[in-house]
Amino acid sequence: MSARIVLLARDGFDRSGRALTSLRAHRPAHETRRSLRVAPRLWVPPQPSPYYIASQLQGRALRHEIATLPSLRVDPALREAVESVLHEGETLSGFIEASVREPIERRRIRAEFIARGLSSRDETRRTGEYFEAGKVHAELARMLDQARAKLQKKARA
Repeated sequence: MSARIVLLARDGFDRSGRALTSLRAHRPAHETRRSLRVAPRLWVPPQPSPYYIASQLQGRALRHEIATLPSLRVDPALREAVESVLHEGETLSGFIEASVREPIERRRIRAEFIARGLSSRDETRRTGEYFEAGKVHAELARMLDQARAKLQKKARA
């Protein structure tokens, strides 16, 4: 008579999904140590359920959305004005978030523009290669005309 040893997963369940109270191997009570003969088995850990995976992903997503901005005290008339211009389905929090994001993006773009301009100025001073404003404007006008003509061809086709 051979013993039946149940291998346990880390979460305290056996392979059939039954909860176990001990993390030791179990064997039927009528079997003794002397009669224990166990054939080696390969054990494959159970795959996590889709519900477990989803809950873990939700937890990760929520951890990224925890940051808050300081509360803002405003005149009641300003709050009413904001609430009067909200689109359907838009929340006051969403409006405020968008109102904060837009100037951040504008400032980032402006800083990049200024950095490119300063870099271009430095490169021009280094190389000594300058262009007349009239020629630059003429070239830009030509490029704009080409782009408009290309769009008109697409519209006709």
